[in-house]
Amino acid sequence: MPKQVIQHYREKYIVAETTSKRLAKFKKRKQTVREHEWDIYGMCSSLNQFDFFKLALDLYVRNDLKAILRNAKISLGGTYGQSTIINTIKEVISVEPQLKCYLEEISLCLNTSIIPRYINCLPGRRKCLSLAIFP
Repeated sequence: MPKQVIQHYREKYIVAETTSKRLAKFKKRKQTVREHEWDIYGMCSSLNQFDFFKLALDLYVRNDLKAILRNAKISLGGTYGQSTIINTIKEVISVEPQLKCYLEEISLCLNTSIIPRYINCLPGRRKCLSLAIFP
């Protein structure tokens, strides 16, 4: 078998294995989180399902948001101005993320081109104070 084919299958196995391990403990009704995320976000992507999740894992590893916040002394149990969190992330990644009132999720937004690039997220839909609680 050519080296490229072997590398492709090895990579495909690693992504599938890593995704399964990271998401195995989560279930949403009878649908897995991976299926749910694909239905919500992946269907709009120009990527196929495999490449979509490979990109998601690559971005997750490359942009460790917990480490970015930790390095800025933003830690669990604190209450911080949303602008503090947004600006901390923006300094490292160069785009504005989208926050929720309780900091359980940070969204980084990408365009839908074949070579995805970060874009500024639209402001969140939730109405909350200018503070974000990091539970």
